[in-house]
Amino acid sequence: MVMVTLVNHCDIVPGLVELFNLVFPTETTVERWEWKHLENPLNPPQPKVVVAVDGDRIVGARPLMLANIRVGNEILKAGQPCDTMVHPEYRRRGVFSRMNDLAIEQARTMGVSLFYNFPNPFALRGYLKQGWQRVMPLESLMRFEEPVQVAEAKFGRGVASKVLGTSYRTFFGGIPRRRHWPEEPSCRIVTSDKAVEQLEGLERLYQKDKIELERSRMYLEWRFDSHPEHKYRYIMCFDKEDLVGYVLVRLSTWSNGLRVGQIVDYMVGCRNADCVYDMFDRAVIELLRMDCDMLCTWAPADEAIYSVLKRSFGFRSSFDFPLKLAFRREPDWLVARELDTSATGDLDIYDPTVWHLTPAFCDVA
Repeated sequence: MVMVTLVNHCDIVPGLVELFNLVFPTETTVERWEWKHLENPLNPPQPKVVVAVDGDRIVGARPLMLANIRVGNEILKAGQPCDTMVHPEYRRRGVFSRMNDLAIEQARTMGVSLFYNFPNPFALRGYLKQGWQRVMPLESLMRFEEPVQVAEAKFGRGVASKVLGTSYRTFFGGIPRRRHWPEEPSCRIVTSDKAVEQLEGLERLYQKDKIELERSRMYLEWRFDSHPEHKYRYIMCFDKEDLVGYVLVRLSTWSNGLRVGQIVDYMVGCRNADCVYDMFDRAVIELLRMDCDMLCTWAPADEAIYSVLKRSFGFRSSFDFPLKLAFRREPDWLVARELDTSATGDLDIYDPTVWHLTPAFCDVA
């Protein structure tokens, strides 16, 4: 008989990793699992996890990754379900629904006010049945440095991929040249491999009418600096001594061998167009130094940044021709579920315009 219960997370990590590697096409390790699920500074002292067990066998789990979210003037605790899994032999028995119900009860006791997640089109149906609501589809911005390699990674090696990649470079691959700036730069750019004291200046850049990830230095040090696999680069923009923006980038190598440079996060508190350009220009330069085949990020809600990335840096939208032909499936969605309506006040969490969403929200960024 399958029992759904709460257990001490630390006690069953090897069993969870074993189940993960059985259920998912990608593999994880004990080190990565412990970093992601146990070392989060927002966790309670003795974190628990919802699991389904059959005797001594773990057959399901519903972990939750915690984050602080700025909603208007408040800092709320939010939860992102991730690494949810059910053993193939135990599916279609209601195990997932039972785990989900207990996970919601657990989240309420921890003071979680809302959930958010990024399910693929297949998983989306299940979320909607459980009371989650669609907020917006995820639009990606991409720039192909090596279109042939990208085509081969997507469609396989062969003449067709070479023709597609070469054609893309000919018709869509032109990268705008950098403009010439005066001798005195509009702002000062500083880079770092670690979260530094100056990043505490991000506190001044939040917008009160938006939903944003709380980027405390403690959170940045865990989420990015101590990541067991990825290395990140901070690009900070200063007006004299005041931090007016930052961009976070990383390089990852996908299973198909593609080298992908990602703009993971950004905050912009300066409306000076030259300053914004300089900051993202340095981010692109840092990524190109990493020898990327392509660059990508999620489309910014901020129209000024969106325009800079598309017009000045040659990024193209996954919703536009020709990329939409290569990514024909339904896009992934941001979905949300509110647990405490009183906590979010007048801000509607289901309104896409209030989310300042970046890939840093996602547990795999």
